[in-house]
Amino acid sequence: MAMDEQEVMTGEEKETMEQGLATDARALQEGEIITARVVHVQDELAFVDVGWKSDLPIILEELSLTPITSAKEAVKEGESVRVMVIKIDDDEGITLSKKRADQEYRWVELEEALAKGEPVSGRVTDRNKGGLVVDIGVRGFVPASQAALSSIEDLSTCIGETWQMRVMEVDRAAGRVVLSRRAILEEEREKARLEAYSKLHEGDIVEGKVTRLTNFGAFVDLGTGVEGLLHVSEIAWERVNNPADRLTVGEILKIQIIKIDPEAGRISLTLKQLHPHPWSGVAERFPEGTVTTGKVVRIQPFGAFVRLADGIDGLVHISQLADRRVNKPEEVVSLGQEVKVKVLKVDQEAKRISLSMQEATEGAEREQVRTFLKDQAQEEMKLTIGDLIRIKQEQRKK
Repeated sequence: MAMDEQEVMTGEEKETMEQGLATDARALQEGEIITARVVHVQDELAFVDVGWKSDLPIILEELSLTPITSAKEAVKEGESVRVMVIKIDDDEGITLSKKRADQEYRWVELEEALAKGEPVSGRVTDRNKGGLVVDIGVRGFVPASQAALSSIEDLSTCIGETWQMRVMEVDRAAGRVVLSRRAILEEEREKARLEAYSKLHEGDIVEGKVTRLTNFGAFVDLGTGVEGLLHVSEIAWERVNNPADRLTVGEILKIQIIKIDPEAGRISLTLKQLHPHPWSGVAERFPEGTVTTGKVVRIQPFGAFVRLADGIDGLVHISQLADRRVNKPEEVVSLGQEVKVKVLKVDQEAKRISLSMQEATEGAEREQVRTFLKDQAQEEMKLTIGDLIRIKQEQRKK
């Protein structure tokens, strides 16, 4: 009886196996893999035609790589399957195993997957001291470090999951297969990263979530795992000493992309450039001669820097701190102190403003004196007019 041949494998080893399939039962040999046609299926048995004088049974335990309760779960009548000749005995007849044939073919497929870098699918069935056991047609092992992108606290939570994995090692003689799910996840992450990069352009204004803060800036997640760096110098127009003073982890920002380097995996971001430069029109906002208030933000041996507005700091030279000799600015001012200053000079191009506390104080004192004298003169005028009215009234009575 002729059998339908079915190509079930690829590669040289598969071709060799196919070429060696027996079509004559008289030529059968133990360990040989042949093609058989399923002719009848019961719960405990499946009968196959291999060209023998009668159909041969395959017991339930030899039908499937995975546990089953009925032969009907493994095969269907009329289909062609691979079987291995386990034993040929004059008394007991021929013993066949579909499971053993599938295992042998599975080893070849795993070796090819390793050589070609192709993924395989398997179900996590158990955990042990070093990692997880997976069913990939044969018993496979995933080291704990290769189960995910980051450490999994309780590996038992993975049991029952079906994973795509990369084959790392195959040793058929030792019956060992080592796999990595992490490799697949890293590839997926890289693919998503490259796709995200293709959608980003310099100059784009995007939303991002602050994920980490360092002393040199903030890392911002732009989506799909792509992070950009918001350097401390790009947070605000004014000097920022510590990013944590202005930003918090988890904060959502509207930011602008100023540079993209896909090869280096770097994206540079800016927050300050979304706002007008504070020095724009500063001469009109703080014209020379203006007296205003500000906060002392830095103290240097040569003077103190006073913040007039966000991003606008002016210098009060040590000679302009007071109307007396000052040896150290700390003798007159302290950080965070609110002071009154007079604008002496504005150099918008150089972004410099010269200030004077001395002249602001002198000006204020002169204004106070003028106000006092004016009030006094008005009071004297009031008394004189009052006196005149009283005198006239007394004259009328006479």
